[in-house]
Amino acid sequence: NMKSIVYEVSYYGKQAHAAAHPWDGRSAFDALQLAFYAADLMQKHMRGCEARYILTDNGGIPANVVPEFCKGRFMLYAADEAKLDELCSCVKRIFDAAALMTETKAEYVEISDRDM
Repeated sequence: NMKSIVYEVSYYGKQAHAAAHPWDGRSAFDALQLAFYAADLMQKHMRGCEARYILTDNGGIPANVVPEFCKGRFMLYAADEAKLDELCSCVKRIFDAAALMTETKAEYVEISDRDM
C-alpha cells in the first residue's frame, strides 16, 4: 500500500509590467516553475518515490504582467513511511529554495492524509 501526501504551495512576489519594467517585479510563477522542475529532477533519484504537480492558480492576470501570486499542488507518493518522510523533507527544501532564488515568499501546507 503506497503512502501519499499532498502539499499546496503558494508563492508571493511583486507585480510589474513584463515589457515596460520587468526588473521591478518578482515572479511568483517563476518560483513555482523552479519548484516543479526541481521536484521532477529530485524524485528521479529516489527509489520508490514519485512527485506529481499541477498549477492551481495563476492569480488571474494577463501574460504581460509579472505575477505576484501563484499556487500549485504537489502530490507525493512513496513505497513506505520512511521514504515519504524523506521525499517530504526534500520537497519542502525545494519550496524554500525556489523562493530564495526568485526573491519571493513561499507558504506551504499539507492538505491530505498519508494513505492512498
